Amino acid sequence: MGAMRSFVVKRAHAKGQAIIEMIFSVIMFTLMLVSIASISAYLYVQHTMVTAAREGARIASLNTDLGSGMGGEAEVQEHVIELVQSTSGITLSADDIDVTPPDPGGAVGERSVTVEIDYAMPNPLPLEAMLSGFAHREFGLDNIPVRASATMRYEE
Repeated sequence: MGAMRSFVVKRAHAKGQAIIEMIFSVIMFTLMLVSIASISAYLYVQHTMVTAAREGARIASLNTDLGSGMGGEAEVQEHVIELVQSTSGITLSADDIDVTPPDPGGAVGERSVTVEIDYAMPNPLPLEAMLSGFAHREFGLDNIPVRASATMRYEE
């Protein structure tokens, strides 16, 4: 009778251990999938911003208004905003895009233009809400900074 009871207790204990291991495995698998999705979203946005910065620098390098000091930055910013909106649905503002015109005193053929994009991507994970609930303070995890820059020689 003692051996039978020992067998039942061991079997019940093994079932409890299996349930705990399964819960742990499901949690880890879910965290892994969410992490992969978040990293993929970040890489997609980063790639979009790099492509837009390169395209903006290409447009800026061909823009004759930039080299003459007559402006032209707004035209480049508008082109970058439209490109990002049409390809990814992300809405940028002119404040997110910095166009550095060529130095008017520089040597012809040596001048370059730079387009920089600074975008605050909303964090796909609700980390801020979860951590703030536990610690009762803010961590600044609501946005992920995405930066892209491209420089091209100014065509004259």
